[in-house]
Amino acid sequence: MIRRKRVLEIEGQKKEFKHIGHKTKQLEIWYENERVRDVLTNMPYRNVVVEAFQAYKEDSDINYQLLLIIDNIDESDNWFYRRSKIWVVTLKCVLETIDEVLSRQNIDAEPLRRFIRSDTQCRGLI
Repeated sequence: MIRRKRVLEIEGQKKEFKHIGHKTKQLEIWYENERVRDVLTNMPYRNVVVEAFQAYKEDSDINYQLLLIIDNIDESDNWFYRRSKIWVVTLKCVLETIDEVLSRQNIDAEPLRRFIRSDTQCRGLI
């Protein structure tokens, strides 16, 4: 569902975030494109994405209101814009974070890993 879009310049490139994945007063999660949305909404443990980033926000010094996920499965990277309270992460970073959260909670992450290995959009991530 496209409500509006957010545009941000990251390392000299303009990135458009077209799809909102979650919205509360405390946190909004936006996806750069349909591919990011499809991966994150079709993967096992998809509910952990919101839970993990809300918990991280509460436990860290990073006070962000917007989490923007860019379509990059080659690099695990992130950028924090303190003044605007925006945290930008790559899709690879999100998937690695979810894998780590599941492992810390002693939850079998193998269904997620199988999804990543089998999904043509995610091959080679974890």
